[in-house]
Amino acid sequence: MSRAIHRIIIHCAATLNKCVLGRDGENAAQVIDRWHRARGFHRDAPANDNGLTSIGHHGVIEADGQWLIGRDVEEVVGAHVRGHNADLLGLCLVNADQFTSAQWAVLRT
Repeated sequence: MSRAIHRIIIHCAATLNKCVLGRDGENAAQVIDRWHRARGFHRDAPANDNGLTSIGHHGVIEADGQWLIGRDVEEVVGAHVRGHNADLLGLCLVNADQFTSAQWAVLRT
């Protein structure tokens, strides 16, 4: 059974602009998962095989345009807009407010 998706919410990671977040063996979704885990967010098991247990976003778009999966896009309710998560997807763009052309291209697809 698939849940109905009616909206997409776009967040920013509030990182330095023109910054690639993933490094030292972690991609951007793993970094955000670690941040969310440190804030006390946790679910019993990851919904997919990426091993992330705490990220609230369904997808992360790195500054270089790389698309990374957070939560399972279709079935798992996100944890990013309290009280409004049931019918939406949450995407997170790395950077604060100056997004790259690669990020915009991924959003358009």
